[in-house]
Amino acid sequence: MLGGAILTSFPGVLKPRTASASLWSPVRPAPTRVRMKNALRPFIAALALACACAHAQAPAEALFRSIENGDFDQFSRLVDTGIDLSTNNKLGETPLYVAAEKGQLEMAKLLIAKGADAKARTPNGETVLHAAAMIESTSLMTALIEAGADKNSANNDGETPLHWAAMTGTFLAVKALADAGADLDVQDVRLANTALHAAVSHDDIALIHYLISKNVRTDLRNNAGLTAFELAQSRGRGSVKLFER
Repeated sequence: MLGGAILTSFPGVLKPRTASASLWSPVRPAPTRVRMKNALRPFIAALALACACAHAQAPAEALFRSIENGDFDQFSRLVDTGIDLSTNNKLGETPLYVAAEKGQLEMAKLLIAKGADAKARTPNGETVLHAAAMIESTSLMTALIEAGADKNSANNDGETPLHWAAMTGTFLAVKALADAGADLDVQDVRLANTALHAAVSHDDIALIHYLISKNVRTDLRNNAGLTAFELAQSRGRGSVKLFER
């Protein structure tokens, strides 16, 4: 993924910057770096196509293309040739990272079975769990954790997979991380927000209720000096009542 995550704070809220996203919308914007990368995909694809006109498509490029297209038959044939599974695409991502990002569970399982490194990082420090955190799949998250991916690994912005899951509202990903023993109270480096702060910022009632039921700390303050409860109060969120127990 590209560049540093651009996050806004109203006051102290961890929220990916987007002009059109509503804080009350059940559909969350992806972390900024993800949206930047997706915006570049057409350019990268066009560049790859131009290169293919002059040269035969490299096996690694074909592998990434098969993952993007969800072509399991082509994908499995390429994997069976013994292709280097540690190869990176132009964004510094491994095949396993892209498979996780696309929610391709069976592809991810095959890559793991063939020895793909579940601990590999992108240039910005993301792991395969950061990618899987945006997918509503307990099976995918569990498979990656069982393969050795670090459930508490933070990227260069100090964001763990849990932060990404909470920001994007992927409940199943949050639950899978919690079930695996992830630190639910971890604070990101830039704003010192927890997953609970992120859930409150979107008034995600189900996620807030779940995190509180897991006995997360409600006294942690972010860089704006706000606890998650105080953040809910300042925004007039309906979730305030969940803290009054």
